[in-house]
Amino acid sequence: MSYESMQSSTHLGAGERSPPALESGAVAGVGRWPSAQRLLLCLFVLTDFLLNVDAGILPVFLYEFTLDPYRLSRSGQGLLGALSPLGFVISTTYSGVLLQRYPPKWILAGALSLACLAQVGMLASRTRAQLFGARVAYGLFYSNFFVFVPVWVDAHALDGRRGTWLSVMQAVGPLGIMAGFGVAGWGNRGPSAPRWSWRSLIGLQVAALLPLVLLLAAMPTAHFQVAVPSPSASLASADRSVDAEAAAGEASMNVSGFGASRWEGTPDTTRIGAGRPSPLATEARIAPASNGTPGTADDSGMHTPSPPSATGATAAAHSRLVWSGSGGSKRSERTPLLSGGNNVSFASAEGRIRRSLVARNRAERRSFLAQLRTIFSNPLYVCAVSTLTCLCFVAEGLRFWVASYRHDVFHDDFESIVLSFTLVSVTSPISGVFLGGLLTDAQGGYSGVRGLRNALRITAACGLCAAAAAWLCTAHRGTLSLLWFSALLWLVLFFGGAMFPPLTGIMLSSVDAEMRSVANSMSLLVTHLFGYFAAPFITGVLADLSGLEAGFDWMLRGMPAIAAVFTLGALIAAERRT
Repeated sequence: MSYESMQSSTHLGAGERSPPALESGAVAGVGRWPSAQRLLLCLFVLTDFLLNVDAGILPVFLYEFTLDPYRLSRSGQGLLGALSPLGFVISTTYSGVLLQRYPPKWILAGALSLACLAQVGMLASRTRAQLFGARVAYGLFYSNFFVFVPVWVDAHALDGRRGTWLSVMQAVGPLGIMAGFGVAGWGNRGPSAPRWSWRSLIGLQVAALLPLVLLLAAMPTAHFQVAVPSPSASLASADRSVDAEAAAGEASMNVSGFGASRWEGTPDTTRIGAGRPSPLATEARIAPASNGTPGTADDSGMHTPSPPSATGATAAAHSRLVWSGSGGSKRSERTPLLSGGNNVSFASAEGRIRRSLVARNRAERRSFLAQLRTIFSNPLYVCAVSTLTCLCFVAEGLRFWVASYRHDVFHDDFESIVLSFTLVSVTSPISGVFLGGLLTDAQGGYSGVRGLRNALRITAACGLCAAAAAWLCTAHRGTLSLLWFSALLWLVLFFGGAMFPPLTGIMLSSVDAEMRSVANSMSLLVTHLFGYFAAPFITGVLADLSGLEAGFDWMLRGMPAIAAVFTLGALIAAERRT
């Protein structure tokens, strides 16, 4: 939903008093407790790192899940890797609401504690159902952390360091995965001579996480608060304001027979009875003149009405309230009247405001569906998101299956596999992303007709190179050495990483500015569901049907080719648009 038209906001951690730095108008990121912010950031970084470690541990020990008591097939192993992303996708439908309504510190502490409990349940599992249930639960619970932290970092990062802090948080997750992969593979010679079991490493992960959870719970609650838009904030704010003002007797609803209140002469930014703008002041703006003609002013100090809202749903309700007063008084800016000067009850005004806000929320829900239709009818956006999904599919499929593929099909040494893939994964995507951003900027970015074409040409060229390298990786079945395989895999991930910066910019710039938040949310949903979730599972199903070599070859050869096709489709769509 687009929240730009909302008049008020709610805090992540509703019901809690804002920290002094925020109440006094301090700019986010220049708070009064930078040392506490740095400490909290360090806790977030360490927690992010540890939450991702298990994603690197499990692929190294897939062979253990083929034994008692689980006896997983290839498709079962793939499902094991896919269930945590599935839980993450499910939880994103409600985690934001939880963080808006309740103190985020306790949501995070509780969710992370439950995530640790889910890992303990995985360690204690003795059946497939228990194992799979624990993986889904883990994804459900840890997602609250990943939903909240980027918002907190964006709001509290010190001036000039916001980009650095966000980059650190984005880099920590992949580093945690590869750290888990490297530690699990170090000294591990495969099924015949495992150095340690996956249970011992997951147990260490839980043991390292619990102290961080306790430290987060010990931090002051105020340090976690972040103001974010809420679709129901206007209505909730109106309810609270109306109740408070009615109880205090500080809101005058008719001008006839009332003297000046103690708020007369105060500036417009002061709310009646509180320190924030009243919803009456933010909602009741469309004022007909005393003769009933909207938009005209007379000597009574009537204000010219503001235009109707974008939804058009509140104009009728707004037009019933005016702001009127006597000469020399500032009550003209804050005392609502019915057109015509009739007295009105507070209850009737509250009802009109409530109906107005409910109508607005309904209109915005309809607007959200209309935005979805507009976004997904845009061929350029669809092609860009589809290409990103294919790239995520390849990256996740490689991470999960490469150790089993090289060990079972090529009979390579397990330690050598882990070492080579760790080096490839740490160096190639980062280098590719850096190069892709430089090339895009060197060609003038992705804005405008020329910039869009150049960015798409760069993306298409990188996509073709990645597809060619992927085809060479699987062309010599059973004979390609680990060294050459790693070199070609480095090129696949390098050119795939180079596609991310221009594709992300193209995806967002292809839609109108007011729809970009929705477009970005939908892209994350699609890439997680059809990329990170689908890659381990579908590859495992194909491995069961045709063998691991065939399933892995299809993933590594087919998906980059499909990504290249979607990139060419985006280039064609851009040419037609211009």
